Amino acid sequence: MLNASSVADALRQANHQHPAFSASAILGYDRSGEFNTEAESVASRAGLGELLANWVESPREVSLDSLTASMGELCRQDLSLGLGYCLTAFMAATNLAVAGSTAQKAQVANVLRNDQRIAIAYHELHAGNDLSALALKATKVDGGYVLSGCKEVVNNLTRAKAVVLFADTGEENPARHHSLFLLTEDELSQAGVTVANRFNTLGVRNCHIMGIAFDDVFVSEHCLLGEQGRGGECALKAFQITRTLLPAISQYALRNGLDLLTRFACQRKLYNGDLFEMPVYRKAFTEAAADTWLAGETATLMRHGLEAFPQFGNGYSAAAKFYLPRVMKKALKSMSGLLGARYYLSSDDYGLFEKLVRDFPVVSFGHAGSLVCQTTLVHQLPRLLQPSVGETAEHDLLAGNRDWLGSLRIACSKGEPILGLLPVLTSRCEKRFASDENWRALLADISPLMERCHGRLTSSPYDAAEDYCRLVAVTAVLRVLSAKGEDCTLQSIAFIALWRLLRERQEPATDSAYLAAVDQLADDIQHHPIDPLRRLMFEKTQRVSLSDNALNP
Repeated sequence: MLNASSVADALRQANHQHPAFSASAILGYDRSGEFNTEAESVASRAGLGELLANWVESPREVSLDSLTASMGELCRQDLSLGLGYCLTAFMAATNLAVAGSTAQKAQVANVLRNDQRIAIAYHELHAGNDLSALALKATKVDGGYVLSGCKEVVNNLTRAKAVVLFADTGEENPARHHSLFLLTEDELSQAGVTVANRFNTLGVRNCHIMGIAFDDVFVSEHCLLGEQGRGGECALKAFQITRTLLPAISQYALRNGLDLLTRFACQRKLYNGDLFEMPVYRKAFTEAAADTWLAGETATLMRHGLEAFPQFGNGYSAAAKFYLPRVMKKALKSMSGLLGARYYLSSDDYGLFEKLVRDFPVVSFGHAGSLVCQTTLVHQLPRLLQPSVGETAEHDLLAGNRDWLGSLRIACSKGEPILGLLPVLTSRCEKRFASDENWRALLADISPLMERCHGRLTSSPYDAAEDYCRLVAVTAVLRVLSAKGEDCTLQSIAFIALWRLLRERQEPATDSAYLAAVDQLADDIQHHPIDPLRRLMFEKTQRVSLSDNALNP
C-alpha cells in the first residue's frame, strides 16, 4: 500500500522546487488556458493518482487526512491545477467508492493509476443544484439503457477515459427517479455522443469545462452504477465526503495567499520600516491569518467528525460547505486590501494572488452552492441540536471508525457529539486559564452563543445554522488549545479567532488583551514567513524523505 504521507511531502517539495510549479509557469498556463501537463506528471510520480486509485478500491485503508493533505498540496499554488488533476477525479471516484461494484472500482482505479482522467457529469444549467430536476434520460431497454439529453459545465471531458453520469431512469417513486452510470471510452466514442463548445470562465481558466450531449445512445446494463433508482441516495452519501473535504483542500491555496502576503509585508518598505511595524497593518494581517487558521482547524474537526460519527455526515458536510468558504473569502478579501496595488498585477509572484482571487469563488459555488448547503443544514438542525454527551467524543475523533463509509445516512441521527464535547473542552480551558481574566471572560461568552443558537431554531433557523457553525468552530479552537495549549503563539491566534467568533459585533481596537495577541502573532509570523501556519496546524503528518526522482522530470 502506498505511503500516503509521502505523496503530500513530495508535492510540498515540488511547490518550492520544481519549475512546473513556479509563478511564471502557472501564470503562463493560466493565460493560454492549457493544461499544465508537466505539473500533472509530477503529481503522478508523487503517487497522487495511485492514492486516488486506492481510495476507490480500498477506502477503509485511506484516511481523509491523507487525501486532504495530498490534494491540498497540489492545489496550494494553483487551484485550477488541482481541480483538473485530482478534485474532479476525487468527486467521481467517491461515487465509485460508495456505489461501485468490484469490477467497476478496478476499472476506474486502473484509469487513475495510468495517470488518466475521469469526469463527473451531474449538472444541467437549467436545474442548478436541484438534483430532482436533472432531466437527462436513461430509458430502460433490453440489455441496457438509451441515453438522451445533455449535461453541462463538466470538467475534463475532452480527455476523460471514464465519466460518472447522473440520469433520470423514471421510476414512479420520486425518491428513486435517478440512477448513476459509469461510461468508459467504448460508450463515449459512439455515434450520437457530442462534446459541446468550451465554457469561458473568469477563473480556473486552464480547466476545460464543456457540455456533453447524448442522442439516443445505447449503453449496456453493466454501465449501471449501483442499483437502478438509487442514484440520488448514492449521490447524497458521496456529497457528504466531497463537500466536507473540498473546503479543507482549498484552504491550502488560501495559506499560499497568506505566504505571499507575508513575504510582501516583510519586503515592502514604508516610512523607514516594513509593514509589520504599522499597528493598523499588524492588526488586519493577523486577523486574516487567524481566519485562515480557523478555517483549517474547523475543517479538520469536521473531517474527523465525519470519520468518527458518519451518522451526522450530512450535517457536517453541509456546515463545511456553507460556512468555511465564507470565512476564507473574508480572509482573502482582507489580504487583497493589504497587498494594495500588487493584488491587481497579473505578473511575477504576486500574479499568483490575483489568480487566486479569480479562482477561489469556485469553492463557494462549485459542486454545491453555499445557500443550498445552508438550507440542508437548517433541515438537519433540530436533530443535530438534540442533547448529547461528549465524554467519549474526544477519543472517538482521534480513533475514527474504520467502517464509517458504510454508516453514512441521508438524515442525521439525534444529538450531534461534537457540540456535546464543547462543555468538556470549555471546562478544561477554564482551568488552564484560571488566572487570566481576559481568557475567563472570553470563555464565558460561549454559553450565550449556545443559548442564542437554540433560541433561534424556530424563530430564525438560517441564523441558527450560522450560530451552529460558529459553535463548531469554537470547539475546533478549544480542541487545539487542549492538545497544544502551552504554545504562546498558538494561544495568540486562538484568542484572536475566538474573540472574532464570539464578539463579532464588537470592535477590538481598544481591547489591550486582543492587541497583545496581535503583537505576539505578528512577531512570530514575521520571523517564520514561509507557510507561517504550518507549525500551528493541528494536522496528523509524518515526514518521509524522498529521492529526487519523486520531483524531477
